[in-house]
Amino acid sequence: MNPLFLQMYSFGDHEPSHTLENIEKAAKMGYSGVELYAPNFEIPTDELKACLEKNHMQVISYHAPEDKIVEMLPYAGALGLKYVGIAWHEFSDLAEVDAFAAKLDAIGAACRHHGIRLTYHNHTQEFVSFEGMTVMDYLIAKTAPENLSIELDAGWCAAAGFSPIEFVKKHSGRVKLIHIKESSKVIGTDKPSETTANINCPAGDGLVDWKALKETADACGCEAYIVEREYTYEGTREACLQADYDYYSKL
Repeated sequence: MNPLFLQMYSFGDHEPSHTLENIEKAAKMGYSGVELYAPNFEIPTDELKACLEKNHMQVISYHAPEDKIVEMLPYAGALGLKYVGIAWHEFSDLAEVDAFAAKLDAIGAACRHHGIRLTYHNHTQEFVSFEGMTVMDYLIAKTAPENLSIELDAGWCAAAGFSPIEFVKKHSGRVKLIHIKESSKVIGTDKPSETTANINCPAGDGLVDWKALKETADACGCEAYIVEREYTYEGTREACLQADYDYYSKL
């Protein structure tokens, strides 16, 4: 899996002032680029771009709140991003799913007019079913392909009890980014909690056959793979992230 990107959340360090230092650390580990999230937005764009250029790093995407995506499009453009993403939503019923799908479609259309593609990133709760369809299936069915792509978190998908390989096959062409996250067991379709973080096990020890997933995803139009870690299983978080890179980059 090369190039291989790292979601900055993975450092477990939410201090904005550490952003540039963490980008440098990711570069030294071997990652080709990063995916940003909220604390990183506090760094002035010129400083961020200078750090990225110095370390030969790319920003593949960022996660932002759904109500901030459109107003942040100039920021995404300044960084040269192709993708921006929404990473969390909760659903109580089918009406809420329908309303959110319409919102995604509208936000995605605004992104498209700026030459940027909107993605939605799942956790486990998007695999609950309403009237025989999962939330993920509804979101994909009720949005235009040009307005919404999927950033499939394969680890959460597997933890929900679903096959990420079959998901990619079923929705060929819609999954453009994949989060690489290990999950050691199935926890079901309730939303994740602090008590489920420890299922994020060492690289290669989880539920997903990453080599098979990559082969399928490459054939179905996936464009990038992004490591995301939520748990330090041994030693330091940085050591875990280095081990992640060493394992996945060889697949």
